[in-house]
This record gives sequence, C-alpha cells and structure tokens, in this order.
Amino acid sequence: MAGLVPGTLWMNQRLTRTGSNTPPTPSQKGIRTLLKIEFSCVIYSFILPVIFLLISNLKTPVGIFIGVELLFPILTIITGFFVGAEFPLGNKLYLGKASLGDSHQVGKVAGGLYGVDLFGACLGGLLSTIIFIPILGIFQTCFICGLLKVASFILILRLRKKGV
Repeated sequence: MAGLVPGTLWMNQRLTRTGSNTPPTPSQKGIRTLLKIEFSCVIYSFILPVIFLLISNLKTPVGIFIGVELLFPILTIITGFFVGAEFPLGNKLYLGKASLGDSHQVGKVAGGLYGVDLFGACLGGLLSTIIFIPILGIFQTCFICGLLKVASFILILRLRKKGV
C-alpha cells in the first residue's frame, strides 16, 4: 500500500491536471503515458534480479540490514507505485468508452475492471508463489514477468495503431 497510494495520487493528479474529472475518450497522450509506465515496468523486471544479486552479496551485518530493511521495502514500494499509477490511467482510458450520462453503465464498467484486476492479482499471487518462484526461482520469475510486460507493451502499441 505504501507504493500504491502515491502512484494512484500521482496519476490522479496528472489526469485532473490534463482535463476535467470526467473520463475522456482514450487519448494518444494517455496511451503514451500508459506505454511509458509499461516500458518502465519492463526495465524494472529485468533490472530487479541484478539488484537482488547485489543485495545477496552484502555479507556484513550492516550490509544485510541495508539490503533487507531498506532496499527490499523500497523495491516493493516502487512496484506498488507502478501498479498504483497504471490502474487509474487504465480506468480513465477504458471508461472513455462508457456513456457518461449513464451512471449505471460507468459503475458496471468500473466494477468489471476492478473485478478483472482482483482476479489477475489473485492468479498472479498464486502462480508466482506456488509455481514460478519455488520451481524456477526468483530470477526466472522476474524474467517471466518482464516478458509478460513486453507482451502487454506490444499489445498496447498495436491497439494504439488501430485507434482502439
């Protein structure tokens, strides 16, 4: 939550600064911002194993304290920030398709997005902790996450070119 809240607040501030509080139709600027966040997640996923390797080489008590008590929580906060920034932006882009005059439709779309987000978080949490990390290890799991983010980046690029 320490990263989700600042990420969400930052993105909501950006969204309200660029327009009104009503959801716009998907704009190129919003999609570009989503692509930037996705690309940052790709880079982060591939850099994370290197950071873990560096943390594991800290053998002194002070080094272990810095790695475990400072760096690891900071890495978790960074991950939360990305997720917190992506969710409101994705909602704003997707809600642009809903009729703003029909609050039932907007609520239905927002509820559906939240449900899909919860399902994905649940599935990701289960798969990573039960299958990926125990069988493949953390480095390979980070690599798989990076590949999934590359796939979502490419999907967004393709949808942007189609004008969706």
